[in-house]
Amino acid sequence: MADAVRLLEVDGPLDLVRTLRPLADGGGDPTWRFSRDPGGGGGRALRAMWTPDGAATVELHLPAGGEGAILTCRAWGPGADWVLQRADAMAGLHDDRRGFRPELHPVVAATDRRMAGVRMGRALTVGDVVVPIVLGQRVTTGEARRSWWRLVWRHGHAAPGAAIGSADPGSTAARLPPTPHTLARLGDADWHVLGVERGRADAVRGLLAVLPALERAAAARDTLALRTVAESVRGVGPWTSTAMASAVLGDPDVVLLGDLHLPHAVGHALADEERGSDERMLELLEPFRPHRGRVVRLLKYSGQGAAPRRGPRYTPLPIAEM
Repeated sequence: MADAVRLLEVDGPLDLVRTLRPLADGGGDPTWRFSRDPGGGGGRALRAMWTPDGAATVELHLPAGGEGAILTCRAWGPGADWVLQRADAMAGLHDDRRGFRPELHPVVAATDRRMAGVRMGRALTVGDVVVPIVLGQRVTTGEARRSWWRLVWRHGHAAPGAAIGSADPGSTAARLPPTPHTLARLGDADWHVLGVERGRADAVRGLLAVLPALERAAAARDTLALRTVAESVRGVGPWTSTAMASAVLGDPDVVLLGDLHLPHAVGHALADEERGSDERMLELLEPFRPHRGRVVRLLKYSGQGAAPRRGPRYTPLPIAEM
């Protein structure tokens, strides 16, 4: 049996899997597991994480159903009560759509109707998202994810709890990420075999040094403070700080800045423009403030496709083999 259980009534539609998947680092992220119930109407999400009270594994299950569906939250480990107290925020149950005007653009309006259950969830703690976000700096998504997955399997920990879909403790289907203490002890050689060069490793170390300040900003839901503290670290810029604010705070207005592809995708979807910039992207999104980040999230499901590519494709360097 779970160490603790909490039942939450869901007001309005909720697509649990699509809401929480953006918080995971790809489908192979060892710290998360997702599944759909038979028939596809419901969904489950399993998360292994560290809390101020210790390790926790939380499973969220939403059965198929309409208004008034019950979200069942089960948790295991010393941090079970801590994470259950915040499970509603994780699942996006407090996501505030006031002021959102999807009718301002037909693509946004159509996608919002089709994806009515997609909400802005929260990762809850900074410590568990710092590393996968930093590893995404200046490399391809595939490179970053492989490094994160290897790090978790090599330096992470067995998680308390049960495999997804099971109410009995046993071998868990998710794995705890390394603790900040473990990460701080990794040397350059340890990072190198994971495919991470010194620049990103130093950025991780720098963020770990200011982790208490980041966690305080997250607890206060202060996006500006979180970004300011993050960007005070050498090697951390707007891309990392905006990605962190979106994941940890679930801020519906935060837009990922400094990304190689996103400005082109937004310009293509909203203005049928092939090339874009951060400045042009923010100009196109301005009418949707304070829900610019929500619009970006929806555009990923719009079916518009990516903007046409120009130039040669990037060939990743095998850092771990150099």
